[in-house]
Amino acid sequence: MKKNIKNILIIFVSFFVVYSLLILFSINFADVTWNFGMSHAIRLGEIPYKDFNIVMTPLYQYLMSGFLLIKDSYLLFLFGQAILVTLFFAFIYKLIGNKVLILLPIIAFPRFFFILPNYNFLAVFLVIFLLYLEKNNKSDYLIGIVLSLLILTKHSIGVFFLLVTLIGTFDFSKIKKRIIGVIPLLVVFFLYLLINHSLYEFVDLTILGLFDFGSSNGGFTLYILIISFVLLIYLIYRFIKNPKDIYNYYILGAYSFILPIIDQFHFNYFAFIYLFIIIYNSSVNKKYIKHIYLFCSLIFVFIVFINFYLNWNLYKDKNILTNKYFYGYLVSDRLEEYINYIYTDYNSRDNNYMFSYDNMFFDIMSNHQITYFDIPNDGNYGYDGINKMKKRIDDMHDVYFYINKREDTQFSMEIYDYIVEVSDKKYSIEDFLVYYKE
Repeated sequence: MKKNIKNILIIFVSFFVVYSLLILFSINFADVTWNFGMSHAIRLGEIPYKDFNIVMTPLYQYLMSGFLLIKDSYLLFLFGQAILVTLFFAFIYKLIGNKVLILLPIIAFPRFFFILPNYNFLAVFLVIFLLYLEKNNKSDYLIGIVLSLLILTKHSIGVFFLLVTLIGTFDFSKIKKRIIGVIPLLVVFFLYLLINHSLYEFVDLTILGLFDFGSSNGGFTLYILIISFVLLIYLIYRFIKNPKDIYNYYILGAYSFILPIIDQFHFNYFAFIYLFIIIYNSSVNKKYIKHIYLFCSLIFVFIVFINFYLNWNLYKDKNILTNKYFYGYLVSDRLEEYINYIYTDYNSRDNNYMFSYDNMFFDIMSNHQITYFDIPNDGNYGYDGINKMKKRIDDMHDVYFYINKREDTQFSMEIYDYIVEVSDKKYSIEDFLVYYKE
């Protein structure tokens, strides 16, 4: 009884810590707002692919929209993510015990990217669950079902894992059972697309659009590329040593998290899976394990301390934004004044559209429909997407565009420039330019 109470208390404290970290470190992180916005749109009855552009399969967004049924707010969105993160680490602890301490630095570096609301987190959760099923020789039908959930979370990652795990089984009967397990949920999703008349848009945005996405967003951070290459050499050594080890195929599958964008954000997910497999499938010399735990714990504490030290100005003297969708969002006096000023003007007309990295934020605040303008990244519009967006703009009349240029490699400058080209400038407000298209 005392043990159960202790475990419940640990889970409760863990949840509170995670929820607090999400509130603090989600500030000014566009991906979090975009993911909230997609779940918010689903909550309002909008159809993914048809009404707004989403370049992955939508399981995570639908899952999180379930929390928004309770209350459609940013804090409930983070609350739902905190539940997922807490369950995830409870499961990890059940699998590897105190060895979870070895993984803590990856979770914290550089700004708790790993736990922020994102489909990648759910994908990692499912991969870890697959590893558990593999190690415990669970039903191949069940493994197939979980693989289908992974495909429905992020299709490119899921399909890659499906291929490498089928290749790595070396048993036709197991392969057949896994394929049978994969099929039912994918058929349900296919029927969902047909019923909602969004099959073409799905294929365009998530399959054909990969060509545009890869050419527009394929990039790398040099030190991440070097580390990934070194880890690839070690993986090749593992394959040579034991070519039938299924865990090597899972490590290979983890590389799908960093393609085509090899940066710190995506690397954390890859590194977590890579290191977890090494820990999960091998024993560590007990002579050194306590020292490893201590070393990793100290690194974790150091990263947390540095994070709060370097970002203290983000947290001190903060106000709580009172908009019903973003109640609890932490803002400075100046940022609150800026937000309210833009919001008042943007919300004054129904025929306003925004094209900037702040699209989703202001459209949610203003209770506007989420559209193809809300995620302004290159490669997010399907095959030949820029020309399709130009056609979409050409078909719009009597509209105001609030545009804000950002110096970012993923920001679609071509669409920004086209709005300027076909519209007339009316006025500016803060760092936004307002253009009118007749």
